[in-house]
Amino acid sequence: SSRIFSLVKVYSVTLDINVFVLEFIPNKNSFGFVSAIGIIPVADKIFVDSISKDGGNGANSSLNISKRGIQTMYRLKIGGSSIKSTQDSGFRRKWEEDSSYMIIADAGSEAKNHSNITCASPNETFVAPLLAYETTKIMSNTYVMEKRLNMS
Repeated sequence: SSRIFSLVKVYSVTLDINVFVLEFIPNKNSFGFVSAIGIIPVADKIFVDSISKDGGNGANSSLNISKRGIQTMYRLKIGGSSIKSTQDSGFRRKWEEDSSYMIIADAGSEAKNHSNITCASPNETFVAPLLAYETTKIMSNTYVMEKRLNMS
């Protein structure tokens, strides 16, 4: 039996220009094949311009991401089961269950929302489908002095 494998890479790039050029430069004696590239315009300011990193030793630093590309590495459904690409209307993204990414299996317990979910902005369904907002995980008490817990 044959297996079908596809590789999908997703990047978010903030552009303030009218022309976008994407160039592939192969290594010597290499071969590659690109079957499709999709460019989807989204609303401005879907991501913040700067992110903060809170270090374990009390050091804080920030990173300006407004002029950088962001690669989506994983789409995780926190709590509950995965979301199939057919359940993510318009974008057809697959959202994996988070349990296989947990370092400690019981680091958090699942919590489920029982009310109707509405988005204040149309951008919020671009970030994730409504199904992604139905569940979450509550961190277990680890009796650790730091205000963080590495669940994944």
